Amino acid sequence: MFEYADISERHQVQSLSTRLSHKYPAITWLIHCAGHIAQEDEMRTIDESFAVNIFAPIILSLSLKDSIVSGGGILFVSSTAGLWGSDKAPIYAASKSSLHGFSLSMQKILGDGRRSIVVAPGPTNTPMRELFAHDADKHQSARTVSELILNDILETGGTHDQDIYVIRNGEISRIQIEPVSAIAPN
Repeated sequence: MFEYADISERHQVQSLSTRLSHKYPAITWLIHCAGHIAQEDEMRTIDESFAVNIFAPIILSLSLKDSIVSGGGILFVSSTAGLWGSDKAPIYAASKSSLHGFSLSMQKILGDGRRSIVVAPGPTNTPMRELFAHDADKHQSARTVSELILNDILETGGTHDQDIYVIRNGEISRIQIEPVSAIAPN
């Protein structure tokens, strides 16, 4: 089943969340997999980048959090640009970095038994990559990334709190985030 919405339009995202909550009262995994890169000199496209990359996931996640069943969760497909920045797409990097912070907060909201996971693929052969960088064919396939997400991350449900999974060159690595309470004072 598919539900259509232009996720750059807030009212459509809110309508989508209402439809989903009525149609699917029990959700195992809510997966946010969308991306938009702004042309840095156009304010309208900067707004679209934040609307798609962070505002839509925030609205949908908060609206549907109570529908997420134990053993399930929310998975945010982000970007390594959100981890390490980008000289070519700083607005995109900032919006994806915001997604990481929101995911960490969602883990606290969801609590035990439900997960909030970030997956940050490195360069991937997608139409967006081709349009922006013109080198998509030199990078990992979207199919490889999706298979790793489905088989190696969702299959286990993610096994660690507050981690970010990075997929580069068809391989998964994990960045462990230590909560402030776990860090000993100097």
